Amino acid sequence: MSTERYRAFSVTVPPQIEQQLEQLCASEARSRSEVVREALRLYFSTRAAAGGKPVTVVMPAGVRDREAAGFGAFDEWACDLDSVYDVLAKE
Repeated sequence: MSTERYRAFSVTVPPQIEQQLEQLCASEARSRSEVVREALRLYFSTRAAAGGKPVTVVMPAGVRDREAAGFGAFDEWACDLDSVYDVLAKE
């Protein structure tokens, strides 16, 4: 780890992701910060490999669109909390 000062910020996630994160942290004896940093590094390296193009997984607003797009692997999108994505899709 470098001697740079780290900056703290908040991230909100659905309860299902929080539970998965906590289980991963417990099983690997790692902090949430370590796991989130790793996820961000992976995102940025994937984006760099794509020539700087944004790497996004945008949830389609409709159930049929989600099924057609193959987003079934993202269980958190099947929960009651996903209505926020529907609102964002319209903005």
